[in-house]
Amino acid sequence: MVMDLVKPMPAAFKQLPSINVLSKSLETAKKTLPGKPAMDFAALDTAGKEVRLSDFKGKTVFLDFWASWCVPCRKENPNVKKLYQQYKDKGLVVLSVSLDNPDKRGAWLKAISDDGIGGFVHISELKGFASQSALLYDVKAIPTNFIIDPQGKFLARNL
Repeated sequence: MVMDLVKPMPAAFKQLPSINVLSKSLETAKKTLPGKPAMDFAALDTAGKEVRLSDFKGKTVFLDFWASWCVPCRKENPNVKKLYQQYKDKGLVVLSVSLDNPDKRGAWLKAISDDGIGGFVHISELKGFASQSALLYDVKAIPTNFIIDPQGKFLARNL
């Protein structure tokens, strides 16, 4: 619908940075609609081992973008923990993607411990919003989450 408004615009308007940002966000939003395949990415876990989203094919994944400094994220962690406790025996995996920065590794690890969410799979590039996964999924605010089905397709966003 918004793209329908952009198409008839004069070329000069289509080149405006705000229109380009909006167009990119809309394209990413279309890619994350229910039924679309989730885009794969990789990051390191707390032990330094590479973990890929595709490692969890065959399981339902709650993909959660957050950061240790994000108060709303930290307030949401108990709810995510409850969800995990309720469905982990049915194959739910929480893939927790931290958007902390390089100097915040210690804060990230402390938040995991303080919030009692050690049962999740935790990964981070420690690059904040410049992380590959945040860019790929067009994460502009946190918390942001997605549910991905066992076939690797999106079910929902921001529950």
